Amino acid sequence: MDDQVHSQTLSLHLITNMQWRVTWTHFIVFKMFIDLKLWLYVMRMFLVNKYYDYKVVINYKRKCS
Repeated sequence: MDDQVHSQTLSLHLITNMQWRVTWTHFIVFKMFIDLKLWLYVMRMFLVNKYYDYKVVINYKRKCS
């Protein structure tokens, strides 16, 4: 009787542990995905701004000369 209860508890523990691990993996993947999107967005903003600044400078130089 006691042994049976113990095995049930153990299996339950294993199941919850598995679920937790899956959730954790999902969380990590999701976080990486979010970080990547954020990073790409920031990079794009940065590049667009740089490009825009560059164009402004070029146009300004053209006007001055």
